[in-house]
Amino acid sequence: MNKVYIVTQGDYSDYRIEAVYTDKKMADEYARRGGDDYTVEERKLNAPIPRVQIGVIMNKNGEARAYQTFGQRRGLRWFFGDDLWWAVNTDDKERAIKVVNEKRTQILALGIWGDEAKVREMVKQ
Repeated sequence: MNKVYIVTQGDYSDYRIEAVYTDKKMADEYARRGGDDYTVEERKLNAPIPRVQIGVIMNKNGEARAYQTFGQRRGLRWFFGDDLWWAVNTDDKERAIKVVNEKRTQILALGIWGDEAKVREMVKQ
């Protein structure tokens, strides 16, 4: 058994796992009964732990640059001028940018952009 099938619903902050199966037919049936916004994601069981991170530098407007980095602690690194620098444990640049953009949105909603101490408190780093 090399794979699992994860039934999910929603996206971003509303994303959640509804069920996990080793049988694809069962996962598909669960998703079908759940409705249009249920999906089935296939994942490797006991996949190797990624040793790669993507660093994202994002400005207040959401414009981002992403690059591969190694050995950094994940999460908030620092603010540099008006840019936020964040590390995400993944090898997928698109996913890393989505994660950091959601953090950017939370930081802006709280009115703490640029206040590194308050952002660290928000994410408990």
